Amino acid sequence: MVLALVLLALMALMYQLAWGRSRRQALQERPHSRAHYYGIWVAFWCALPAVALLLLWQLLEPWAWRAVLAMHVPESQLPVDALAQTQQLARIKSLASGYGVVGEVQPFEQAAADHWQQLSQLALVTKWILAML
Repeated sequence: MVLALVLLALMALMYQLAWGRSRRQALQERPHSRAHYYGIWVAFWCALPAVALLLLWQLLEPWAWRAVLAMHVPESQLPVDALAQTQQLARIKSLASGYGVVGEVQPFEQAAADHWQQLSQLALVTKWILAML
């Protein structure tokens, strides 16, 4: 949510800069479009790459989390069916977020939850950097 607000603020800033520049240029020569069209065009091209990257990130993130967590779960503890994998993933996510879980916590679950916390912080920072480029 905050990232979306930052993108909107960046779009507004770029709109104002392009609009002002086109108005100054209009004093010297006759433009073929109105000043606000230039502003909208620049704001659109400012936000389009960031939005595309964020959408791609949102589509690939669940798959990436499953792959990373599967590396931290021993093969003997890795469920075969998709429902059990989803439940195990939810249990590890609950451990990582600090919520309690029912039953005894296995050492591999705690290790995966610790790794989840580290990666989620890194993913958040990376998402911000990619969106701002």
